[in-house]
Amino acid sequence: MQQIKTFFLKYILAFFNFLGMHFFYDWHKNHKCEIVKDIEYSKGDLNNAKNLCTYTGRRKLDIFIPEKNDRNRNENFPIIIYFHGGGLMLGNKKDAYGTCKYLADQGYLVFNVDYRLTPKYKFPTQLQDTAEAIFWIYKHGKKYGGDIEKIFLSGDSAGAYLASWYSTALYNEEIFSEVNIHQAIPRPSLKGSLYFYGVFDWESVTKIRRFFNIKLMAKNYFGAKPGTEKYKKIARISSVIQNTTNEQSPVFLASSKRDRIHGQSENYAKKLRDKNIKVETLFFDKINFKKGNHGFLGYGDPRCREIAMTEAIKFIEKYIH
Repeated sequence: MQQIKTFFLKYILAFFNFLGMHFFYDWHKNHKCEIVKDIEYSKGDLNNAKNLCTYTGRRKLDIFIPEKNDRNRNENFPIIIYFHGGGLMLGNKKDAYGTCKYLADQGYLVFNVDYRLTPKYKFPTQLQDTAEAIFWIYKHGKKYGGDIEKIFLSGDSAGAYLASWYSTALYNEEIFSEVNIHQAIPRPSLKGSLYFYGVFDWESVTKIRRFFNIKLMAKNYFGAKPGTEKYKKIARISSVIQNTTNEQSPVFLASSKRDRIHGQSENYAKKLRDKNIKVETLFFDKINFKKGNHGFLGYGDPRCREIAMTEAIKFIEKYIH
């Protein structure tokens, strides 16, 4: 039964994702940046690399290289590493093209990362891919004009989860070892992180109703039913909120109060403040942003995207040095 539900959920969502890629996600059309596509960040097992609707097995990234101008001609570009959303079970780096092009045109070297997806690849595969991609970028970023001492992590939805988990684990290295990750970037290189409508606690998120089928997504990721001891054990390692320490780089959180998982961002912001971590929030209200739902970087109220991008740039410029 789970396989049948997964099949229908994945391919229904993949259909809408297909429409999004062709009509909504690539919103920054008139870009000036150069795009280098499909660079492998891992030489590992790439079996079953392509699926009918998603890039299930690919461990590749695209690089968005800014145009040189008088302001940055003699400097390396600050680096943004971006992870796409999709519930860890669908989507690919093309979903973030509009966002990545826009950020690159503001003068940042953007790495847009693909990772392996559920249900074929379960926990901790996605976390390992995330760590491997980030370390590869740290090792090779200079080649593309990047400043590896000025790195920002970012992502939307599931991508925000992956980026935030890495940022958290960087200051709580026990959970790196628990998922067999042994290489990480130096802490001072990570200047900050920007998360858009992410999942930050795998225990509480499964109690949210009418958000696609979040329980099924979680079960496909962990290989365990929410509420079981196995699930709770993995959730302890995987949940960002549960592993947040009082030492971490600054965080920018953007979400809409119309989003059914908005509480995840609210709770994470509170946790960061309780730990005296620098955090800035952008939460769109229900009255003035009636179409500000989950996924506003790709579709919905364009004002949310415009405001979020403007505030994101301000955040980066504030903590870049």
